[in-house]
Amino acid sequence: MEKLILIDGNSLLNRAYYAMGTFTTKDGLPTNGIFGFVKLVFKILEDEKPEYFAVTFDLHAPTFRHKMYDGYKATRKPMPEELRQQVPVLKDLLRAMKICILEKEGYEADDLIGTVSRKFPGVHKYIYTGDRDAYQLVREDVTVCFTRRGVTDIDLLTAENFREKEGIEPWQVVELKALQGDSADNIPGIKGVGEKSAFELLNQYGSVEKLYANLDALPKNMRAKLEAGRESAELSHTLATIDTAVPLELSLGDCKLTLPFPEEARAFFARLEFRSLIDSGFFPAERPAAVEVEICTRIEDLLPLAERVKEFAFCVEKDEAHLYCGGKEYIFPLRENFLTNGFFFEELKPILAVLFTGDRHALVSDVKAM
Repeated sequence: MEKLILIDGNSLLNRAYYAMGTFTTKDGLPTNGIFGFVKLVFKILEDEKPEYFAVTFDLHAPTFRHKMYDGYKATRKPMPEELRQQVPVLKDLLRAMKICILEKEGYEADDLIGTVSRKFPGVHKYIYTGDRDAYQLVREDVTVCFTRRGVTDIDLLTAENFREKEGIEPWQVVELKALQGDSADNIPGIKGVGEKSAFELLNQYGSVEKLYANLDALPKNMRAKLEAGRESAELSHTLATIDTAVPLELSLGDCKLTLPFPEEARAFFARLEFRSLIDSGFFPAERPAAVEVEICTRIEDLLPLAERVKEFAFCVEKDEAHLYCGGKEYIFPLRENFLTNGFFFEELKPILAVLFTGDRHALVSDVKAM
């Protein structure tokens, strides 16, 4: 089955930022989050070899959840300035890599991931995120790759192992949040209902709807909490539910991954000073620059140049000697007798004596043969 990788961009950039040490470019641009993020991308490419790839981002505009509930995510700390600076740079880098970026005003990255995860039958979707909200999206063709620490320690949640790992079904993640709330997103839940009670109630009744349909069967104290928190539970259920029907014009071809990455991406990596990542094998082999070549007929003409250079390369191949210095290659045809044109090797000694004298860096091949 073909694979589509879906990355929660804000979540994993944040994880990478705190996991990597602080470092910047020579111009002072912080790049630790971007570096860690791209390292994860490369690891995914190596391990999964996907055909399709997309990264989703949140926008600053309020979403339908903020409009519904003023307190939504109100307790979160603002993004550090050094991390904020890296968001637009990462997006530009992904564009240079020709990786699909998804963002839409009024919706969160989770909603875009959720919507795409329900598209494209026959393609297995892998969601990389540090947000447990995505657990509700797990099904036969959707795997959640949860980053537990940093961006490399990953826990795989599948339709086969989810209940064993989490104690509930994927769809019940929303039911759980409706009861116990979610402090990370400031979803209120029901006052007085904690994690243990929420799990017990769901294991017995399955959903919030069925729970409220059986209030009379509950102990008086719990019944009172649920009756008092009915509106809060309904609100929390809506806030916690990922929208899987966002109006999104997207084809599978829009997510097509093209390797190797283009030269534009290599240049961007170089500007960010990601030299180790350029050597990863995801870029086309660099073509050597064209070198001007001259066939030599008079050694005397090259002696002044030989005296000036600080670095040179010299080798002998079959019936030619090659000298590279000063940004140019000089070829000396070699001959074995007086009937052919060129030089006897002994005739090269004047220029070699100059080159191999003094403080010069020499790159030579088969030096013993000389």
